Amino acid sequence: MGIELPTPIPLDDFNLNAKIYDMIRVVDPFAKKVLSQPKTVGTMYPVQAGDCFALWKNKRTCDNCVSMRALNQNRTVVKIAYDKTKVYLAIAVPIEVGNARLVVEFIKDVTRDGFVDLEGREIGEIEKLIRQRDGSVIRDALARIYNQNYIYERLRVDIDISREQNRPLALFFLKLTDFERINDLHGRQAGDHIIKTFANIVKRCCRKDADWSARYSGLEFIYVSFDMDEKKAHRKCKYFCDRIANTEFSYGGRPIEVLFVSGFHIIKGESITPDEFIQAAGSNIHKEQDDPADRKMEVSRGDLVQKYLLTSREKEVALLLLEGLGNRQIAAQLYIGLPTVKKHVSHILDKVQVKSRTELLTKVKGIS
Repeated sequence: MGIELPTPIPLDDFNLNAKIYDMIRVVDPFAKKVLSQPKTVGTMYPVQAGDCFALWKNKRTCDNCVSMRALNQNRTVVKIAYDKTKVYLAIAVPIEVGNARLVVEFIKDVTRDGFVDLEGREIGEIEKLIRQRDGSVIRDALARIYNQNYIYERLRVDIDISREQNRPLALFFLKLTDFERINDLHGRQAGDHIIKTFANIVKRCCRKDADWSARYSGLEFIYVSFDMDEKKAHRKCKYFCDRIANTEFSYGGRPIEVLFVSGFHIIKGESITPDEFIQAAGSNIHKEQDDPADRKMEVSRGDLVQKYLLTSREKEVALLLLEGLGNRQIAAQLYIGLPTVKKHVSHILDKVQVKSRTELLTKVKGIS
C-alpha cells in the first residue's frame, strides 16, 4: 500500500527552522549591530541586541565577517566560527528592508557534528584550525597579508565610520614598478620573493589595532589609517620610502633593485565607495612623484650620459649627489636599496675618474 501525501507538502507546519537552527538574527554588517530577532529558536542561546561579534566572545569586529561578505557579494555565505567552547555554523543571507541592506544570520551549534574534530585538542589548537580556515578566505596566499575580500569588507565599514564620526581616513596606494625587469633578470621565484618581502614591510608599518594593509592586485597594495591629516600622510609616505630604501632586497645571494611609487587620498565625512577611494589615492601617485629634482634629472640626462657614458640610473644618482644628498637620502628619493646606491656611486666615480664625491662635484658640476 503506497504512502498518501498531501500536495503540496505543508513544510511550514513542521517548524523546520527551530529544528535546524539554534538562532536566527538580523544584523547590520556596516554598524556591526544586531537589530532584531525575527525568530529566536531553541533555548540554547538567548539572543541579545548589541554588537554582532559579541556572540563569538570577540572584543572587536571579526576579520572574516560572513555578513559583510554576503552583502558585498549579494549571495548566501557560510562560515565556521568558534567561541573557545563550541563550534558554530553561520549562514548569512542578504536581504533588503526598505532602503536598508541587511543580513539574516542562521546559526547552528555543530560542536558534536564533526565539522571540526575537537576530541583531544587544546583550545589554542582549535583556534588555530579555525583561523587557518578563515585566513584562506581573507588573506593573500603569496603576500600573506589581507586580500581583496577583506578590502571590500573592511573598507566599507571604515568609510561609514569616517562619515558618521567625521573622522579623517587616509588610504595609501603603493605600487611596485619596473617589475618585468626583476622577473626577466632574476626569474619568477625572485619576483614572488620581492612581493612577499614588500608586503611584509608595508604590514610592519601598521600601528597595532589601528591601521591595516592589503594586496589590492598583483603589484598594488593599500594601507589604511584613521586620524591622519595631509602633513602626517606626507610623513607616512616618506616613512614608507625610508623603510624600503633601508631594506636590502636580494634573492639567491644576488641583490635586486626594487622600485615603487606611492600616493594617498584622505576623506572626512564623505560618502564614497571603496573603489572610488582607492582610485583617488592611485591618481595621486604622479603628484607625489612630481618634484623639482625629477624635472632637473630630465634636463641634464643627455649631457651626463654622453660625456661619461653613465647609465640612466647612474645619471639620476649623480644628479642627486650634485645636490649634496647622502646615500640614504638618494635611496629614499629613488626608492632603491642602500647597497644599490653605494654600487652606483662606486661606478660613477670610476667612470668619471675621480676618487671622492668632492672631486666628482668639481668635475661634473659644470655639466649639470
